[in-house]
Amino acid sequence: MDAMIARLRDAARRDPNTQWFDVASPATIFFVEQSLDIELPKVLERCYTEVSNGGFGPSYGLTGLPGGHESSWGDLVKSTLELRKLDECEDGWLPLLDFGCRNTLR
Repeated sequence: MDAMIARLRDAARRDPNTQWFDVASPATIFFVEQSLDIELPKVLERCYTEVSNGGFGPSYGLTGLPGGHESSWGDLVKSTLELRKLDECEDGWLPLLDFGCRNTLR
């Protein structure tokens, strides 16, 4: 996984559309997991703690944790809590990427 994170970091640095944010702290990861009653997948946790707190990747970029990149719905906690109110939102669903007009990839 180390090589994959390094390649992702390098690719994001070469992308002129990437918005850089300070990486997320372990305390932020803990807050998110407690707030959403989930455990983030390790690869996602490492993206937030070793690459950037969102803002990189396709379209408008990875939705950040509190203090990072916000999608049109807000940060990952705000977005998830808002979307959980919708009937079609499945358990475990996280709005990771924003494609504009409140279209997300889950």
